[in-house]
Amino acid sequence: MMRTQIGLIALVLLVSAIGLYVAGAVAANMAGTVGGLLRVGLVMGALWLALPQLSSLFSRLPKWLLIATAIAAVIVAIRPAIMLYALGALVLLWFFGPRLATKADPTIAPRRPRRKA
Repeated sequence: MMRTQIGLIALVLLVSAIGLYVAGAVAANMAGTVGGLLRVGLVMGALWLALPQLSSLFSRLPKWLLIATAIAAVIVAIRPAIMLYALGALVLLWFFGPRLATKADPTIAPRRPRRKA
């Protein structure tokens, strides 16, 4: 259902942009509106195409990594100069995060009991 809604929104935005362009509104003061409708429509169309892969990706990633990525995106938006450091920290969290979490609290990932020989 969500994919259908995104596709319809993209279609409406693109048709609106084309309609305003053909109607000659670009010569008037609607050039920015037509450009915005076209860009947002194209992005929504790309999201519509990629939605199955994105939903499977988000379902496989751990929640703590998604939260860390969102925090890193906010920090990079505030200070773009530290983008490489944030990317490096995310890569380190990706590799070492599960190992550190299991060592810190054994209830996060309980270990299987050993078999008796």
